[in-house]
Amino acid sequence: MGKFKLGGVALAMISSASFGFIPLFSKPLLASGVRLESVCLYRFILGSFFLGCFLLVRSLMASRASDKLENRTDAPSLWKVVKECFAISWKELWHVLIVSIFYGGTAIFLTASYNYLESGLGTTIHFLYPVFIALIMAVGFKEKLNWRMTIAIGMAILGVACLSGAIRGGYSLNTTGFILVMIATICYPIYIVSVNVSSTLMAIKGGKLSFYVLLCASLWFLINVIAQGNGFSAIRGWDQWFNIIMLALVPTLIANFTLIYAIKSVGSTVTSILGCMEPLTAVLVGIFYFREQISAFQYLGIAIILVAVMVVLHASSKK
Repeated sequence: MGKFKLGGVALAMISSASFGFIPLFSKPLLASGVRLESVCLYRFILGSFFLGCFLLVRSLMASRASDKLENRTDAPSLWKVVKECFAISWKELWHVLIVSIFYGGTAIFLTASYNYLESGLGTTIHFLYPVFIALIMAVGFKEKLNWRMTIAIGMAILGVACLSGAIRGGYSLNTTGFILVMIATICYPIYIVSVNVSSTLMAIKGGKLSFYVLLCASLWFLINVIAQGNGFSAIRGWDQWFNIIMLALVPTLIANFTLIYAIKSVGSTVTSILGCMEPLTAVLVGIFYFREQISAFQYLGIAIILVAVMVVLHASSKK
């Protein structure tokens, strides 16, 4: 399963936890009348813009530091620094365009499934994706799963089921909703595994790859908005601007930036298992911000997920 690094495990936890803050900033926007398609578009466009600014500033600072170290007086032009920072070949761009379809498809199909399924049940089904990743890596790439990782996968799935309440049964699945959420559940593993096994994508620096994934995903969301024919929802008021900016920073910029480095560091399977921090964070946000009440089964789910994370940490430290 490759070399494990505790830093990579921490990045995976930060990434998944950051994704869990999506309800904190998106719910107020949707409640205020901003359409979902526009929320997704603004989120990814601003996320790619913020990341692009960060990468450019970092490159400029690195260039100046290098000039001082080498006592150079002929500092490179701004255009040269920009080209070096964002340079990407057509082959690399083509690969990014493909994987961003699956990344964007995860959000679109999962959101669409909520029109037919309860959100907790839909999310529970979606978080079966570690099983799909493990199967893809084991069958397609001959990656062996030790008994600790197998137990952690099972515990993670059980914990998410407890969080949603699905473990108690009593649900009748809508066929359309089930198909939609299963498409989302398949899209996300394809995205994660593609980044992990593609030599072209792995050769791109993490920050640059994150930038182009966000940018290409925003392109697909733009096409979606145009295809819907409803136009763009305007952002009005400081509260809406605050929420859309935070949505672009926390669960988009930080989450995707750390996700890429986590996949590069610890691989697809560990990153997917630690993705269970997302529903855990979402539940905690609901408790402490939205004042939502949770059941004993959900408390049990939180405990199981925390234990699953400890199992992953222990297994990675053994490596």
